[in-house]
Amino acid sequence: MSSAVNDLQRAILGGQQSLTQLLRQTKVIAANLNLNDVECWVDLELGGYPKDADPPKYRTYMAQTLEYRHAVGVVVHITPEPEVDVNTPTLGFGTQSRSD
Repeated sequence: MSSAVNDLQRAILGGQQSLTQLLRQTKVIAANLNLNDVECWVDLELGGYPKDADPPKYRTYMAQTLEYRHAVGVVVHITPEPEVDVNTPTLGFGTQSRSD
């Protein structure tokens, strides 16, 4: 198993494989070593965190969006960390934002 771990380390340092590929390799190693918590973490990273789960801190962030209203001008919306949905794709121009 140490060669698989060494291969994964080389792949990480090489920078040629996608994060998805690296996580899949990690899952295989974790399964072979019976590291259930690592397998579970990889599954969540690959498939997304459910709405009722508390994602790790590195998956939460503060977001700021700008909205242009014809009569008012630019309105800034700030989303506090706990309300950010890490499974929602980033919105682009022309999309609606939530007003508080």
